[in-house]
Amino acid sequence: MAEIYSHLLEALCNIETWANPYEIHGSLCGFLCARQKQTAEAWIEEIAPQASRDDKEKLAALFEFTEQQLNSPDLNVRLLLPDDSAPLSERTEALASWSRGLLYGLGIGGLEKEAALDDDTQEFLTDVAKIAKAAHYTNTDTHEDEVAYSDLVEYLRMGLLLVYEDLHPSERGSPPKN
Repeated sequence: MAEIYSHLLEALCNIETWANPYEIHGSLCGFLCARQKQTAEAWIEEIAPQASRDDKEKLAALFEFTEQQLNSPDLNVRLLLPDDSAPLSERTEALASWSRGLLYGLGIGGLEKEAALDDDTQEFLTDVAKIAKAAHYTNTDTHEDEVAYSDLVEYLRMGLLLVYEDLHPSERGSPPKN
């Protein structure tokens, strides 16, 4: 799976768009959460309408891969972020970018402000807005900083699944909330 993500990250770095690869992936995750039956074409038109045909194919592949992960019963979704060998400051900025993208994606995906989200989902989205403003100021990274970063990544990963499940109830027979 790490190889797939490094390939996707490399492809996204070469696409000229309004955002960095982390924000693009966050926007995709938000877009897919916002409502059922989203299309790759609609997302690509929103984030990179000027992209070449080749770049649009790469974005469509990312769309399909992320959609499969969100629908996977093993809950094995992974955020597209730098690997652990990158400096913590870079990973922190990427995490903030991913969070901004998630919120943007929910908006462009059609999530209404009035959507009936459960309390846990609302709390998570409030936290995402705070994480989107994160910055890394220290020159020396401690073990505690690394642990805190890992905890935030896991929190965002599980929260993403929470939002997706809240807006795409599975096997409960209830209609989506939007």
